[in-house]
Amino acid sequence: MARNRFDNLEPERQEAILAAAAGEFAERGYAGASLSRIIERAGISKGSLYYYFDDKEDLFTTVVEVAVERLFGELGGLPIEEFTQDTYWNRVRDFGMQSVDVMRNEAWYARLVMAFPRMRDEPEARDAVRPALEWGRRYTRSLLGRGQTLGVVRQDLPLEFLVEVTMAADEAGDRWLVNHQHEFDDEGLARLIEARIDLLRDMLDARNEGWE
Repeated sequence: MARNRFDNLEPERQEAILAAAAGEFAERGYAGASLSRIIERAGISKGSLYYYFDDKEDLFTTVVEVAVERLFGELGGLPIEEFTQDTYWNRVRDFGMQSVDVMRNEAWYARLVMAFPRMRDEPEARDAVRPALEWGRRYTRSLLGRGQTLGVVRQDLPLEFLVEVTMAADEAGDRWLVNHQHEFDDEGLARLIEARIDLLRDMLDARNEGWE
């Protein structure tokens, strides 16, 4: 991976390559994306692209990584270590509600993140999406682990079980939202996302342990 070389490139040229690649992947998916079109859209030479990236997978992995970094920075991040017993679920809800803005954002990084659920299901993208999925798994593990430590996330099930179930629910929810978000105005979308977060809380909340 040549990320260190790319990071040393001038910001304007970085942005041109990132935007071109993100646009191509978002519009055509991973398998349908063409390096030749990305090169043309970015206004660079073929040699330049292969100097900064090993192949399509390397380019895709880098663009997704930067997109997530950019979005988290724009949304203020989710400082798990600052969560307390009293603020945990409210902080999760507040961060989740910001996804309404992401869905309406036309920036290249937001459009790529919104297209990710479709690409995640492409057989050709299996290896390319793995780093992003592993990052999501680590983050989910940290979030739920913090909740268990605080006593607000149920402990009657192993942490790894909760991670896998939460990620499966998130993936299904993301896939549905990407395909149906156009059916809602901003107010309706906000209500839907809030209900989605509440659904996850119902599943994970420590108060729901056992049959009582």
